[in-house]
Amino acid sequence: MSSRESIITNYTDFFAAGCKEPGELKYGIEAEHIITYNNTGKAVPYLGDDGVCSLLHELKKYFTETDMTDGHLIGLLNDEANISLEPGSQLEISITASESIPEISRIYQKYHKIISDILTERKQEINTVGYQPASLVRDIVILPKCRYYFMDQHFGRSGGSGINMMRGTASCQVILDYTDEKDFINKYRCASVLTPLLALISTNTPIFEGAPNHNLLIRTKIWRDVDPARCGIPPETFNPDFSFAKYAEYIINQAAIFEIKDEKSTGSDKKVSEILADKPDWDDDYLLYLSLAFPDVRLRQYIEIRVADSMDAVKMFAYMALIKGLFLDMPCLNKWLSKFPFSIDSIINAQDAIMKEGMNALVNEEPVADLLNQMIKLSLANLDKEESEILLSGFGQYLYNII
Repeated sequence: MSSRESIITNYTDFFAAGCKEPGELKYGIEAEHIITYNNTGKAVPYLGDDGVCSLLHELKKYFTETDMTDGHLIGLLNDEANISLEPGSQLEISITASESIPEISRIYQKYHKIISDILTERKQEINTVGYQPASLVRDIVILPKCRYYFMDQHFGRSGGSGINMMRGTASCQVILDYTDEKDFINKYRCASVLTPLLALISTNTPIFEGAPNHNLLIRTKIWRDVDPARCGIPPETFNPDFSFAKYAEYIINQAAIFEIKDEKSTGSDKKVSEILADKPDWDDDYLLYLSLAFPDVRLRQYIEIRVADSMDAVKMFAYMALIKGLFLDMPCLNKWLSKFPFSIDSIINAQDAIMKEGMNALVNEEPVADLLNQMIKLSLANLDKEESEILLSGFGQYLYNII
């Protein structure tokens, strides 16, 4: 049996192994898409002759590895990219991390075109929006993956919006590296404070459940009502002793939802710590329970910022460039963010203000439009010419001079 302390040590050793040298920091992107029929705009299901599963089978020739789970093809992998599916058959394209955003963009566009060309023949399309454009979530059949059934049941008890999150949403997640534990803490806290502004600048959900959406942070609103114990900002984030170990405690204190027995998923009412007590050495279950936490900023062996809606390529890579530029100069970012209270309450207050007032909101007593302008200028100061142009191509409309 593993003690609680040894489980935490296994996690902290894993997180520490993700530390990179200052000159080796990379960035990554995970872009989710909604596959729809051209004539109705409704979601294409996983199963069926023209389903998302058959799409993956057509894509197999471009990849070297497949992911078969519970007897179904749900993922593809090669050295450049990874194709995977979310519970509502949203298709995610993840690009291997790089220090170059133009290189990541080139690879993404390559696979996006391959997929788009296949879908054109099927009279289907790949959508970059934050929520299902026509289908209602009650009509979407969840992916035939056992663990998703258990998650669906759990989220049906833990909140009211799990069905929307699993079947309806599509996101853009940006990944960045850290050099050591101190750098992780700094970047994690800064990313958390930035989440209301990052969610706002990436908002892209015109339709919610078949009706026009006017909440610019609808993704945030949905996640608030999924499972408070594993969403939002981890409660220890701004405490003086926050660390790899504290994040590990956050993980192992959560409900497991399910566990793997004899290579099969079974429902579980245990805590993660109880299940991992039977695993003295690091194994895939440790990774599994990291992936079952859904905070706005997530730790693996990198930091994952998770608040953005799915966007078209121009805005998506502008968003990625924005984050890269902000985190390239941490002293400068820290100085700018010193105007904000580093607390969960202040982040929630900022989110509430933007949900209520949109672009007319005040955050920390400043117009949110001014803050977006300042944030973009701060990022531009650290980017080269090519990546500056990428940022401006997507978000140049937010730039103006403040007197």
